[in-house]
Amino acid sequence: MRKSTLIQILSKLSPAEFRDFGKFIDSPYFCSNKKLSEFYKLLKNYYPDFDALELSKENIFRKLYKQDNVVMGTMYYLISEMEKLLEQFLSIEKINPLTLDLTALKAIGSMRLYNIFDVKYREIKKKLNKTYDPENLNNFILSNINRSNRIERKLSLTKKDVFQKEWLEPVDELVKLFLRNMLWNIALFSNFRKFLNEKLDIPFYNEILEYVEKNKKYENDLEMKLLFYQIKMVNSGDETYYYNLKKIFTDNHKKILPEVTQELMANLNNFCMQKVITGFEFHQEQFEIQNLYLKYYIEKSNDNFPVDAFNQIFMLGVSLDKVEWAKRFIRKYGKRLEEKFQSNAENYSFAIIDYKEMKFEEALKKLSSIKNFSHIFYKPSVKLLQMKIYFELNLFSEAEDAANAFTQFLRNDKVTTSNIKETYIDFVTVYKKLLSVQHSPDKNKINNFKHEIEKKRKFLLARKWFRDRIMEVEQKFSRNNKRRAV
Repeated sequence: MRKSTLIQILSKLSPAEFRDFGKFIDSPYFCSNKKLSEFYKLLKNYYPDFDALELSKENIFRKLYKQDNVVMGTMYYLISEMEKLLEQFLSIEKINPLTLDLTALKAIGSMRLYNIFDVKYREIKKKLNKTYDPENLNNFILSNINRSNRIERKLSLTKKDVFQKEWLEPVDELVKLFLRNMLWNIALFSNFRKFLNEKLDIPFYNEILEYVEKNKKYENDLEMKLLFYQIKMVNSGDETYYYNLKKIFTDNHKKILPEVTQELMANLNNFCMQKVITGFEFHQEQFEIQNLYLKYYIEKSNDNFPVDAFNQIFMLGVSLDKVEWAKRFIRKYGKRLEEKFQSNAENYSFAIIDYKEMKFEEALKKLSSIKNFSHIFYKPSVKLLQMKIYFELNLFSEAEDAANAFTQFLRNDKVTTSNIKETYIDFVTVYKKLLSVQHSPDKNKINNFKHEIEKKRKFLLARKWFRDRIMEVEQKFSRNNKRRAV
């Protein structure tokens, strides 16, 4: 019984939902079988874990019917009926209040209570104007109910009636519904085509975009405008759409649903990343976007902080030398990660800060605390940081060993994508050349190394770090030459 569908769903209810389900079962309108109410009260003793050994069909039956001879058919019937009630309860609990309003309005109209219908229609219309309707479904249903009601009131139609906007409203709302959903799908697949499969053929792609642009359908529709501009931004790489989207969001964030905010922030962040990877100075813009994500999504959500987003935001802040901000970030958001990620995130993040503050030994200690790599991000990141620290401590033998071990790790790794591997391999290649220059510096080696850094036009991990380290080698080489000359 503990593995039944009923128990699995009940265990996921919040305490308030579980209590309300009890009230639901006690209502004669929804449930006339008193045994189900008794059944609920027995199950209540095992909520929320439902892991007690005595929780079995046989034991429940004996407690309900006070007899030893168990009739399993009766027990299966009770479980089935309880499941049906639970599904009905969840449907009512999760239903959008506007859906209930629209259903009631349609019922009132069918009763021919036209004066009441008109008042209720205006109330719902006013409510809808203040409510975000992402798919435009509620607006379409309301306009359709209103048109049907007007048709029912007329024995015949006049020419004047045909020109009333109410007759054509459902068509207009249906077009909006279609366009919003098509644009949402085009936006989704545009990202797939951009980053995963450039040969992906998106149905009606050109036709929809041309229609929307030509007819300016997005101008007075926030949802449509957000989708349309995101598609344009992803496919064209034009900064104009990026800045327009950023302004639209900051001006209208109160009207935008959390899930829409999350998707928009992801697209804006990806745009910034692409700019950075192709050599543009867009780090500060990306940092601003990530702080908008913190303020308007993470702060308003009770969900766990995604570990990918946590690491990316932290690393960007640190790369911009916002060390105090980074410390506050870890303390504020570290506990919102899934428990299995928290320890690693804290150790790695504070190791990065120790490194920034030149506390290299302390940074190594924190890295050594990361034993179980709970996320794909940590193992390569720890290896890269260790390599930097070994260099800073002049532990060149350990540095070379670490570089060789990391190369072997990349060869055997089956999880990291080829693009990311290529980025890591570039780092190790340049790192080994830095070690070689460090061991036996001369003017030609130094110049060749500097050229090696700059010729990599695409993204190079720790490019600034390499520049700073070779500058130190160059200064040391220059000082040594001056001493010899003296």
